[in-house]
Amino acid sequence: MPPNKPFVHPYIPNSVPAIKQEMLEAVGAESIEEFYADIPESLRVKGRLNLPEPLLSEAAL
Repeated sequence: MPPNKPFVHPYIPNSVPAIKQEMLEAVGAESIEEFYADIPESLRVKGRLNLPEPLLSEAAL
């Protein structure tokens, strides 16, 4: 996958960049950062969550 092309997961709805942009426009936000701007810094999660790697198939379960 080229580094400049976003990954679109086939099983996660709304992962297509055009859909994300359409949803942002629907709520009047220009970006994800602007969408979350009203959340106080003290309530925001810092860093990455400690989650296991995703399973990409049912067989991997």
